[in-house]
Parts: sequence; C-alpha cells; structure tokens
Amino acid sequence: MSSSLPHAPGTTLAPWLLALAALVPLTGCSGDQPARRPNIVLVTIDTLRADRVDSMGFERGLTPAMDELAAKSAAFRDAITPIATTGPAHASLFTGLPPRIHGLRWNGNDLAPDFATLAGLLNDEGYDTAAFVSMPLMLHGMNLGQGFITRSDISAENDQIRPGSETNRMAIEWLQQDRDKPYFLWVHYFDVHTPFELTEHAEQHLGDYQGKLRNGASTHEVQHMGEPNPKAVPWNDTELTALGHLYDGGVTTADALVAELSLALGIELGQHKSGKAQPIPKGSGSETVLIVTADHGELLGEHNHQGHGFQVWQEALRIPLIIHDPSAAPIQIDERVGLMDLFPTVLEFAGLQSSTATAGRSLVPAIRGESPLPKTYLAESRTSPGRIQPVAILKGDLKVVLMGNDAFGFDLSQDPTEQTRLDIDSSPELTELAEIARAYEATGEESTTSEKPSQERLDSLKALGYVE
Repeated sequence: MSSSLPHAPGTTLAPWLLALAALVPLTGCSGDQPARRPNIVLVTIDTLRADRVDSMGFERGLTPAMDELAAKSAAFRDAITPIATTGPAHASLFTGLPPRIHGLRWNGNDLAPDFATLAGLLNDEGYDTAAFVSMPLMLHGMNLGQGFITRSDISAENDQIRPGSETNRMAIEWLQQDRDKPYFLWVHYFDVHTPFELTEHAEQHLGDYQGKLRNGASTHEVQHMGEPNPKAVPWNDTELTALGHLYDGGVTTADALVAELSLALGIELGQHKSGKAQPIPKGSGSETVLIVTADHGELLGEHNHQGHGFQVWQEALRIPLIIHDPSAAPIQIDERVGLMDLFPTVLEFAGLQSSTATAGRSLVPAIRGESPLPKTYLAESRTSPGRIQPVAILKGDLKVVLMGNDAFGFDLSQDPTEQTRLDIDSSPELTELAEIARAYEATGEESTTSEKPSQERLDSLKALGYVE
C-alpha cells in the first residue's frame, strides 16, 4: 500500500504526518474484492447533536424512526466529528482526513480536486453515484460534489436552502430509476440547522411563551442571542428553553425524513409504515447499507454559547451514528469512533482496495461484533480572523482542550458536561495528550486552500449566516 497522500498544492505534508503518527498509522483498505457489492446510502443530518437521539443513550422521545433503525443496526453511541462546521466535516468524511490536511477550515474553502473522495473511488470501481443535498453551496461551492455523477445542484443559480422533504423527493425519484450496477447515494438534510421553523412539535411545547422566538428564529437572531442589541433575543432561561424547543422541532422533522427514505429503501419502521406501496430501488439487486449520521452538533446555551463552528465542547462534537447492514446482527457499540472512520468503512463495504491513506479505521469489524481498539481523536474549530481557534484531543475518558494560551482537561466519565476543569499537570496522561494536541495545533493556522472566496460566495455564506 502506498503511504502517499493526495494533497492541496503547496501543502507540506511532513509536519501533518508527524502529528498524526502519534495517534494512528495512516492506513488504506485491503483484501480481495468479494462478490457482495451492496448499495450504500449515506444520510447526513446537519447540526444534529447526539443527545437528541435516544438510541445514542438518551431519553427525549424525539427520534422514534432513528431509534427503531438503530435497534436493527449497529448503533455507535460515542461518535465525534473532527470539526463542528458543515463543509470541513463533510470533507473529512469523504476523504478520511483531518481538516488541516484536506484544507477546509471553514465554509468558504473548496476541497482541492486532487483529493481522493469516496464518491470518486466508488465511481471508478463501477458504482453509480448521486448526491441530493439541502445546502446547494456544498456541491457547487465547496467542491464536495466531486465524484458524484448525479447531483442536485451544479451551479450557483439558487443557493436557497431546500427543505428535506424536497431533497427526499429528488432522492427517491432517483432511486426508482433502472440501473444495472450498485449505487452510492448521499442525502443531506438541513432541517435541524438554523433558521428554526415553528414546527408542530415546537408550537406544542412553547405553550404560553410569547417571546421573540415564538414564531421561529432566523439564523441572525439566534447567532446574536444575548448581545446588547434591542433586536437580539435575550439570554435567559425562558428564551433558551424556547430555543431548545425550536431545535427539537427540527430534530423531529429530520427523524420523519429518515423514516420516509428508509421506507423507500425497503426498511419499514414501526408507526412510520405507509398505507400505500412504496417503490423499492431497482438496479443491481444488491442489498443496501444505510448510514445515518450528522456533520456536527450544536450548543444551545451550554458553556454560555450558542452555535457550533468555533466550539469543541461535547455538545458540538458528539454526533449520532447508525449503520444498518442487513447482513449483520444488531449491536450497540460504546467505544468512541469518528466521522473520518466512515471513509474506510464505506470502502470495505464495497469490497474495494485502495492505496489512499486515511486517518480513519474501518468500522466493519465492529459491526461484525469485534470490539474496536481504543483510539485517540482530535477535533478543532473553524478559522476566523481574530478568533481563538481551540483544539481538543480525546482518549478514553480523558479530554484536553487548548484554547489560546490556556490548556485544561476533563474526565468525561465523571464530568460528561465538562464543568470541572483539570490541570494539565495533574496527570502524565493529560500532559501527554496536551503535547500531542500542541503538535497538531502547530502544524498550521491557515487553510491549504488559499484562494479568496468570490463576492458571490461571500454573499451566499452571509445569507446562510456563516459570515457577517
């Protein structure tokens, strides 16, 4: 296997590799290509934090469809993202590489075309590939559409966020087409992200509340909660509770979307069964692997923050991960895994050999019942001039956060909400983790994609609430 990494022009790889070498060896997929070449469907739910999904170890009652799917699947109850920003997180999923290698550090960056991606590798090996996303900018702006033959958006004519119902409609219509080879389908929902709609769930739970969030909330309003501005939403328990109800309403919408798509794939989920026959995807006749996850979570007042992009708290990093493999028995897996692990996982499902290096490790053995070995994971925030860009490192129960010149640790087994900071010098384990995190932090501050975004791109990002 080659250990070379495809990389953005001008990027020096040696320091990156030295930092990563302390974590896991970079590996590729291997093995003979089996007869089984399943269809693979990847669903990413933007901004869905793990603690809103009961099958991830919580009790909120918001996600009956995902929970029933998890009961038929491998439920990874401690999955994290390497960065709590949409474009960079998806780039890590599709390349198996950390943000400081693939170069996307915020949503204004593009993925360089010389990176190997899941869609490109699968397409090269005979898979039909398609992407239907609710945030068009990801395909035509961030270059995350490379390798997908069919795409919902190939130009910047309309950057408006589409509801998941419309995304599902396009995806299901594509599934109904005749094809003679297996497929890789990516479906992305934005319904949990701001702006928050006044869903039926939110309206019921808001009750007599008549504050500024009564009819929903724009991205701008939510981003400026608590600021000394008469138009801003006040930062108090009442408003934060209302914010949580709006967010939860988006979660219930996303859950219904997963139910609808699952049914179209032939996976019936309890009360979500339809009274009319649903089309089963035609084509190769292969069974279908369904992966449901998120790009990142969201803070809703915890640690005195709202949002996700600049955060490395667990509310922003922990995400749900469900992998439905019809050939495997259901299983719950509590060992920590990461979003980058999906790169080698998908390739192994497809039975593909690849010399492409990855910082992830395949989860297929875990799905088959083999306990994953402990692994260290890194996470970081997105970039922005003048903002502190924290780095976090997690190993077992321990977590270390670098925040500017400050460094502190947590014991997540005793303090899962990160309320009690531990001194880095209080244990050799924390000291070692801090050293690894500092080595990673020192590998570079700027994105490897240095091209300045166009004014059109900046206008699109501003409309989505990503830039001021």
